[in-house]
Amino acid sequence: MKTIRYAFVRSLPIMAGYIVLGLGFGVLLQSKGYGAGWALVMSGLIYAGSMQYVAIDLLAGGASLISAAIMTLMVNARHLFYGISMLERYKDTGAAKPYLIFALTDETYSVVCSGGVPEGVDRKKYYFWVSLLNQLYWIAGGVAGALLGSVLPFDTTGIDFSMTALFLVVMTEQWKASRDHTPRAGGAGCIAGLSAGFRQQRFPDPVHGGHHGSLDGAARFYAEKRRPTMPFDVHGALLVAVVAGVTALIRFLPFVVFGGGRPTPKFVVYLAGVLPCAIMAMLVVYCLRGVDLLGPTHGLPELLAGAAVVGLHLWKKNTLLSIAVGTALYMVLVQAVFV
Repeated sequence: MKTIRYAFVRSLPIMAGYIVLGLGFGVLLQSKGYGAGWALVMSGLIYAGSMQYVAIDLLAGGASLISAAIMTLMVNARHLFYGISMLERYKDTGAAKPYLIFALTDETYSVVCSGGVPEGVDRKKYYFWVSLLNQLYWIAGGVAGALLGSVLPFDTTGIDFSMTALFLVVMTEQWKASRDHTPRAGGAGCIAGLSAGFRQQRFPDPVHGGHHGSLDGAARFYAEKRRPTMPFDVHGALLVAVVAGVTALIRFLPFVVFGGGRPTPKFVVYLAGVLPCAIMAMLVVYCLRGVDLLGPTHGLPELLAGAAVVGLHLWKKNTLLSIAVGTALYMVLVQAVFV
């Protein structure tokens, strides 16, 4: 029970973001005529937030299966690097290993690679419970969104910043523990340069940076006249299967190529050591890629809330406190100050 309790506490920040982002996904999916069953299947089999948002447009637009496969490869390619950096951590995890690999999302990665576990907590079971709880949060949000639409009991604008706050906290811990910050700076620089190309994308922003993300997009879609729920869509089912299959292939490939008890090449060992730092910096920058420094707010809500997260964590060294305060501040800023 101690392991489950610890996993639950560590997953709380992800629960807040996943449920809200899942609601946004469900609302968008329903607006295109795909109901709760589709949300359940997609969240259960694909389980990749960014790609699931993209898949809504692919479904509604009748995209070809080849196009869906190529798009999935592009959006989820980063999971190859997650797998490489988790080869050692997931070694000897037994029967749970296939599920751990399948459930290795951005947020789960950030938690399981953020350090050791306290005494009395089973490491292997901790990995499993964090992975399972996170997916359950995501499924619950998606299904609820499809069922309830945009009827939410309170204004949740800005709560998705909890994900960015989580990545900031983990990156701060890694920064303090490491003397070589080159991988982190390199990763952030690469994604910052590439993110300019995503500014013009037509898909709703599936990530957690800025208040122009999933819920605002969901509200706009929901405000339009919704299509009636479609009868079973065979092509749509095949498309979901292709997206799920390619996503799984990307996640399992590093473990198939470099696993199985074979000696791990030295360059892979090196990558496993530096990639967590680089990827965490990439995730922070990627989450904030939608911030427009020349826009009305000039990125001040993100800057102030991010600074609060880092400063409070350096001071109090309390993950939940840092994330909660930073997220609450961001919600106040985007709802009451920068409006």
